[in-house]
Amino acid sequence: MKWAGCTLGLACSSLMVWTGLTVARIDSISTRWVFVFIPMWISICLTIVFLSWLFSRIGSQSMWQTVFWFWFCALFVLLFTVLLPIKLDSPSADLSWYGVLTPLWIACALVYLIDEHFPDYSFKFHTSFKHHRPDNDTQIGHFVRVIPRLFISSIVVFTILLALQWENVISLSWPVMFIPLFVVDGLYMLMIFAFTSPISEFLINGILPLFIYSPFLVFKILLLLYLQGHFKFVAFAFIPVFVLELVAWCATLVLPFV
Repeated sequence: MKWAGCTLGLACSSLMVWTGLTVARIDSISTRWVFVFIPMWISICLTIVFLSWLFSRIGSQSMWQTVFWFWFCALFVLLFTVLLPIKLDSPSADLSWYGVLTPLWIACALVYLIDEHFPDYSFKFHTSFKHHRPDNDTQIGHFVRVIPRLFISSIVVFTILLALQWENVISLSWPVMFIPLFVVDGLYMLMIFAFTSPISEFLINGILPLFIYSPFLVFKILLLLYLQGHFKFVAFAFIPVFVLELVAWCATLVLPFV
């Protein structure tokens, strides 16, 4: 268990280093994006090792099938993080934004397939929302199952709009580009508040999802404001991400003792 905690801790540390280097690269320093992304590659590889170990402890045949799909998905995420800095370092290269984002779209499709063909495992993460209203369990269950797919769909739509924008096919304002992300944010917040009543249910099952998700929502709002020129440094937008990464890193320190 100690090595697993150390592995996850190193993954979080690498992710924090990558976030810091990304902010510094955008705001001040001048270096190749390939060097900036090295900690990200380390973090992805360590996360794959940790999650593979975690899944293997269950040991069922169905879970090993899920692990196989997970490895396949992680491979495309890793490929995306390799192509992205190459494109950023050489904007005029033959590699188009469609080519850069295609591995990410494939990874999103694989996540959707995992949720579709192995629903028991994906649904276990949301069971806390479906036990306090027996008369509406079926409707709530369907809604909760749809939320992860909406997240995936919003990412795909947003990145497609980015690719079209950066390839000069369309010309949209940043607020319009962010609409798919904020629509799903609103639905997720609605789910947390509507399906964790009364207040005792919210305190037990709603605080943690809200605590984890709120920094991402604040980050997207601040990032949109930065892109519109409301403040000069992107580091301000990344403050919620830094806070969440620091909390996650601190959590890995106590993992070996749990």
